[in-house]
Amino acid sequence: MDEQLDEFESAWRSGAAPPNLVDYLPDKGSNEFRVVLSELIKIDIDYRWRVTSPNNNITNIRTTEDVACPRLEHYFSAFPELGEISKCPHELIAHEYRVRKWVGDAPVAEEYMERFSISQVAFSELIGPEEQRVSDPVGTKIVEMDPETTVLQANPTVSPNSKYSTGGIDFKNQTSGDVSQPVVLADYEILKEIARGGMGVVYKAKQRKANRLVALKMILSGNLAGQEEIDRFKAEAEAAANLDHPNIVPIYDVGEANGYHYFSMAFVDGPSLSDVIREQPMEPLLASKLMVQVAEALEYAHQNNIIHRDLKPANIMLDADGSPRVTDFGLAKRIEGDSNLTATGQIMGTPSYMPPEQALGNINEITPASDVYSMGAIFYHLLTGRVPFRAASMIETLDQVVKQEPASVRSLNPAIDLDLDTIILKTLRKKTADRYSSAKDFGEDIQRYLEHRPIKARRTSTLGRVWRWSKRNRLAASFLAAVLFAIISTITMTSYASIVYREMASAEKKLRTEMSENLYLSEMNLADDVLERSELQEATSDTLMRWSPKNPYYFKKVSDSTIDWREWEWFFLLGVVDRYRIAIPGRCLSVDINKNSLLGFGFDKNFAAIKFRQEKGGVTWAAHEAYTSVVKFSPDEKVIATGGVDGKVGIWDIQSRRNLQNLLHDAAVGSISFNDTGNLLVTHAEDAIIRIWNWETGTILETINENVSKNPACSVSPNGKLIAVGSRIDDSFPVNIWNIETGNLVSTLFDNAHSQPVQSISWSPHGQELVSGSSDSTVRVWNVQNQKLKHLLKQHHQPVYAVAWSGDGKTIASAGDDMELILSDAMTGEQTAVYGHRGGEAESVKSIAWGPNSKKLVAAIKSGKLDIIDFEKSRPIRSIALKPMVVQTNVATLSWLPDHNQLGITYGDNGTIWKSDTNTKEKQKETQLCWSHNNELAASIHEGKLLIRKSGEIVSHSDLDQIPRRLLWNPSSNLLAIQFRQSVQIWREQSKDSPTEFVKFDPEINGELDAISWNSDGTRLVIGSSKGDLQVYRIDNGEREAFFLLGRKGHQVVRVRTIAWKPNSTLFAIGTSHNYLFLFDYNIFPRQQGGKIEDAGIYAHDSHVNAISWSPNGKRLASASADRTVRIWNFDTDRLSGISNKRTLTLPHASEVRDVLWHEDGHQLASLTDRGIVTIFDARPGYQKNEYMTKNPGTVNWSKPGY
Repeated sequence: MDEQLDEFESAWRSGAAPPNLVDYLPDKGSNEFRVVLSELIKIDIDYRWRVTSPNNNITNIRTTEDVACPRLEHYFSAFPELGEISKCPHELIAHEYRVRKWVGDAPVAEEYMERFSISQVAFSELIGPEEQRVSDPVGTKIVEMDPETTVLQANPTVSPNSKYSTGGIDFKNQTSGDVSQPVVLADYEILKEIARGGMGVVYKAKQRKANRLVALKMILSGNLAGQEEIDRFKAEAEAAANLDHPNIVPIYDVGEANGYHYFSMAFVDGPSLSDVIREQPMEPLLASKLMVQVAEALEYAHQNNIIHRDLKPANIMLDADGSPRVTDFGLAKRIEGDSNLTATGQIMGTPSYMPPEQALGNINEITPASDVYSMGAIFYHLLTGRVPFRAASMIETLDQVVKQEPASVRSLNPAIDLDLDTIILKTLRKKTADRYSSAKDFGEDIQRYLEHRPIKARRTSTLGRVWRWSKRNRLAASFLAAVLFAIISTITMTSYASIVYREMASAEKKLRTEMSENLYLSEMNLADDVLERSELQEATSDTLMRWSPKNPYYFKKVSDSTIDWREWEWFFLLGVVDRYRIAIPGRCLSVDINKNSLLGFGFDKNFAAIKFRQEKGGVTWAAHEAYTSVVKFSPDEKVIATGGVDGKVGIWDIQSRRNLQNLLHDAAVGSISFNDTGNLLVTHAEDAIIRIWNWETGTILETINENVSKNPACSVSPNGKLIAVGSRIDDSFPVNIWNIETGNLVSTLFDNAHSQPVQSISWSPHGQELVSGSSDSTVRVWNVQNQKLKHLLKQHHQPVYAVAWSGDGKTIASAGDDMELILSDAMTGEQTAVYGHRGGEAESVKSIAWGPNSKKLVAAIKSGKLDIIDFEKSRPIRSIALKPMVVQTNVATLSWLPDHNQLGITYGDNGTIWKSDTNTKEKQKETQLCWSHNNELAASIHEGKLLIRKSGEIVSHSDLDQIPRRLLWNPSSNLLAIQFRQSVQIWREQSKDSPTEFVKFDPEINGELDAISWNSDGTRLVIGSSKGDLQVYRIDNGEREAFFLLGRKGHQVVRVRTIAWKPNSTLFAIGTSHNYLFLFDYNIFPRQQGGKIEDAGIYAHDSHVNAISWSPNGKRLASASADRTVRIWNFDTDRLSGISNKRTLTLPHASEVRDVLWHEDGHQLASLTDRGIVTIFDARPGYQKNEYMTKNPGTVNWSKPGY
């Protein structure tokens, strides 16, 4: 809770837009939800009233239109969990009153008596006798003494409401933590705030008498601190003051002034370990050396009877020479004679680094081994970039700390040595006796590793793992023991030994099988990081190979069984890591391709030329004194030109590697282009001058500087006669066309010109059109002859840095800061495909180039990669974009057509058929197209009618009162379920036995009908509603067979959003509005009883579940959510127990996912987002590669990605 509140207050103080407190709330079902919500409301009220007040002393927070002055009624309306406003907690009422008093709003008692139905006496008691005093609600006031000094004084009129809404020192005229006037406390001149935690605040200060910089720590609630806070603060100072060690921050002085308790300590001018590892894990050798020093410091503290109890990266500072300094002994405990500041059962500390005994509140069991556990958790974080345990809430994290085993370090970072993995896992044992007995032993074992000597720690044996499993699963272990006892008691003594042996062998085999499956699922769940981090392709490839039976040594080692666990996710990821991506050792800003498939690209100060599919053996030049910004081949392909930030253009002979010419500029060169014969070179530099060079002689033939933009963008037309230049005229940024021979202006493309600078220009092959990309996030296609805008493309959301027209003239490629490479049809302007390059700002695409015959496309990714898209090769991820939805029906559904490569899409009022093999899409007048189980009948919606086709001919059309939400064919007959908002209709084909088209079916719907699903044999239909009820109906007689409720989560009904019956099973899955997945067995449901389901379900997503779909073999379930993900789950069981933590893969999307659907071949999975992006995740490339490996053993190089 402390971390959430601190982060919320920090967000307010950051100077950005006001934070949304919803983002800082724990799960609504958690115990601490209401407590955290109340504290967040106090902080929110403080800042929203204060930033709009003339008395505002937090000037680094900008005032925006989003900042209002809310009343408590606003929060009670937004959060029904708070209950009725008449029952509002008195501390919230008092807090709002005091804040309004301070900002000068002049609230009156009568208003509060009326709003909250309280009496005059109760209100007076609530506010206190100092009701009329106006005071700063943050708990301090600044008294002006003289022009140069401000003395901090206690404010007796403020009573503490919350330690988070009061706190520390709040300076007037303060920006970014610096003080415009000195603030003095005792002998200390306070300079700025440098840290803030759950109980204290630390300032950088100058100790006047000693004339030195110090870190001054004070109680967060200032002069309002209670006695317990003061005692704890003094205990911290006393604990640290008795420690004198070079790796522990020393205490200089302890005191109290004007009601403020403080102590000063050495000022460490460096980052914390938390800051150092925020971006990436630490190198193992450096991390090991640091932890040896930390262990020595903690051993010294333990020898002096002090246990830290709150070790974490944030409490370890690094000084100027990189040595660690342990600080913050706020939770320190004396080994003997400790005070009663922490009672038994009270949990204090940081959950992710807290040992199990501390998480359970067993204060008497905390020993030096507790600090050893925390050091192990820090070491784990340094090497993997993540903590051993972290869940959605503090309670769930503590539960993991107590009950679960951490993943091994090597499973997260395969580069880590086995000895280090063993050392860390020993520190993280649940029992203190199983860890290192002291910090000294821990540090000495790391030192043995550094000196390449044998370590003392030993890995847990199989028998040990079985024993630890039984201790964590007492019920299952007890049951197994009871079974064994019953068997033993009924057999003769002569068979005793053999029976026991067989039972133990069976149990061990079963346990090995379960562990093997869990290990596989865990590694697949971690391997999906490769979808967003391409640098993990090699490691992911190694992980996948370990699970292949074709690699018997590793397969036996990791699986410990003969079972092949590989399913869809393994083959899909195998296809993903087979993508061709070249890693570049530096920043990559430009790429070009010639007709002989020679790839030229710049990186850092160099450039290189290599052949396609060749990662080694290319030619590399050191070309510039600064970044190489642009690379271009000459038309005859004999030379290559490079431009740099150093203002130089170099001309290089490809064959001899000689530097033929250097063309010098006064500013960075960002764009170059050869004419058609290759004898002239046009350059555009940041000095806003176009230069036309005879590059062989090094002479300038013409210069153009009229209206030229400082953002370099130029391109010579295919016939070599014209130059297109990014320009600026007033506040518009058109493209100017110049004659290359005369240097005269030919025309200006001013029709709907860009609103920000042009960044890239590319001509069509015939030279009659050109395309431009701009910082205004648009791509514009121009007709050069009539100077009119042909297409305005708004697919990007960030600046566009690269555009390229394909050689066949059919496609325009564009890319930029939004990490998406988009293909558009040059004729219609419609988007045809999207390729994601997620990963943050460093993944920006800076340059793109088409390969010969327009069969390949290369993207230069800023972080140092060349991504090559081969259109002749089957791709595991394919996407198209639909036009924005016209929100009338708000329907978004998918259906696979009989042709395996065709997908039917309904998006709003539009219908589309996507032929994924040819990447073409056809608009349809009809929507919700779907086919019956035998592909005999097709159903669709058109102009409010239900149309049924047979062999292409319409055989039935029926008027509908409203547009249905979904059409769903029965899996074994020609019955069609039509789902409306509050009803279901069943259509059937007319015959002699069934003369009417609609079956009499009138289910009782409670609320809105959200979901329907047929069972496997088509005899039953399950329906779910917005009120959380599930009903099962028999289709032969239309009678309801079962009814039950999902119940509530907190104060809200669990809404059923999607249902899917598992193939050939009595199980069906449910996705809900509360982020959960449920798996139920129809056979065990209460019949006609209306009973609530007791199953707790699985917390599957971070937002509501929109759709679910079973794979045809029933082994995998796909779920789509508003949290922008599709997740794959392993439910290859008909048991309801043991289904948690079975997620195998997460597929990230750019926006909310509305539908997901598995193809009947089990290889292809389709998804549809609320922005109209349709994606197919295809495992077939992985199956093909696996088959190739079988036929050609040993021919695939698994050490790096490639063809």
